[in-house]
Amino acid sequence: MGILILWACIIIFEQPFLLMLLFLLIILPALSIWFFHLAISKIKVNIYSEVVSVENGNTVPFVLECENNSFFPLFACIFDFKLQNFYKPNDVVHKLSLPLLPRKKNRIQIPVETAICGMLSLEAKALYVSDYLHFITKEIPLPLKMQVPVMPATTDVALPSTAPVSDGLEEFTESDHKGNLSSDIKEIREYRPGDRLQRIHWKLSAKLDDLLVKEMAHTTILSLVVLPECDKERIQDTAIVLRSVMEQLWKREERYEVCLYNAAACEFSYFLITEESQIMETLIHFFYMPLYEGTDEAKEAYFASAQKSAVILQICGTELKRIDSETIIG
Repeated sequence: MGILILWACIIIFEQPFLLMLLFLLIILPALSIWFFHLAISKIKVNIYSEVVSVENGNTVPFVLECENNSFFPLFACIFDFKLQNFYKPNDVVHKLSLPLLPRKKNRIQIPVETAICGMLSLEAKALYVSDYLHFITKEIPLPLKMQVPVMPATTDVALPSTAPVSDGLEEFTESDHKGNLSSDIKEIREYRPGDRLQRIHWKLSAKLDDLLVKEMAHTTILSLVVLPECDKERIQDTAIVLRSVMEQLWKREERYEVCLYNAAACEFSYFLITEESQIMETLIHFFYMPLYEGTDEAKEAYFASAQKSAVILQICGTELKRIDSETIIG
C-alpha cells in the first residue's frame, strides 16, 4: 500500500526525492532479509550453570550464552525455555528477550530460587529471530538442557542398631535365601517382577515360550543396606532423612550400601559408600528414580526378587525402620 501511494505521489507531484524514497522502500526489505540470513547462520547458543550443585534454599545461577559471530546485530530475539524440578514437573514455557550484539558472546543470567530438593532442569526449547523490518521470523530449535542437583538439608536422625541379629549365624553362612550367588542352580521358576535379567534362563525360556528364572544357591554375607521409598507424597522428607542417614553412617565408618528401586523398570541399583563424595552421587541417582504411590513398594519388591540378605534401614518420609531380611524370609 505504501509503495502504491508513493508511486501516485511521484506521478502527481513529479518530485525526484519521492523517487528516491520509493527506491529505498523497495531495496530495504531485501537488504534486511539478506543481513538477517547472514547473521543467523553464525549464531551459537549454550546454557550452563555457575555452580555444580546447591543446598536447598539457595539460588541456582543459570547462564544463557548466545554468540553472534557476524558483523550484524540482531535486536528481535526471543528464547523459549522450560524450568522445572523433576519432583514438580510442569509444561510452562517461559520467554526471554535478548538482543545479540555483533562479534560478541551475549550472556544473561537466570537466577532460580530453590524451594525443594531434587533435580532442577533448565531446557532451552527454541530461539526465534526476526529481521530488522520484521518481515520474516525464523525458529532455531535448541536441544539444550542443563541440570543442577538441589541437595536436601540434613536433620538429626536416631539411627537404630545396625548390628546383625544374634541368631547363631556366622559372618559367612550357608542359606537358602539371599546373598552372593554360587555356581549351583537350586531350581527353575517363573519370572517375577524385579528379578535380575542375569538370572533368566534364556534357552529354556525360548523353548517353552515363557520367561523362566534360575534360582541359585547362595552364600549369605550379612551386610547393611539403606532402602529409601520413592513415595511421591513423602519424597522431600525421604531425601532429607536419606542424606542424614548416609552422612551419619559414613562418619561412624560403617560399611553400607544404598539400594535404589526403579519402580518403572522393576530394577534395583546398589551404591557402596566408601567416600564422602559418593553420598552426593547416590543422591543424584536417587533424584532420577521414578516416583510411585505407596510406602512399602521398594521393600516388598526387595523381598520378592531375591535381593541381598542384610540388615535393612527402610526410609519413607520421616520414618526410619530396621528390617532384618533373614528374620522375615525365614
